Amino acid sequence: WSANHEPKRLAANGPSLPKDAWIPVTVELIGKLACVQIGDKYQVQVADDSYAAEKTIVGVSFHHGSLQLRNFSVSQATAK
Repeated sequence: WSANHEPKRLAANGPSLPKDAWIPVTVELIGKLACVQIGDKYQVQVADDSYAAEKTIVGVSFHHGSLQLRNFSVSQATAK
């Protein structure tokens, strides 16, 4: 969330997702760094102090459609 409590759009410039295909999407939060990868051609990294804060809720939203998750995991990682 921003200082005005608005969501941060990390992959706003990412590719459109086809309606009837599964596209792998990875979101990693490690310390102050967030990395979003969509398919094999789009990746963005954003640094923000808020990413290092303890999390109690994780949400995913998008403009339209429905969300289905496969092979989903939340894990604690150590920055390399």
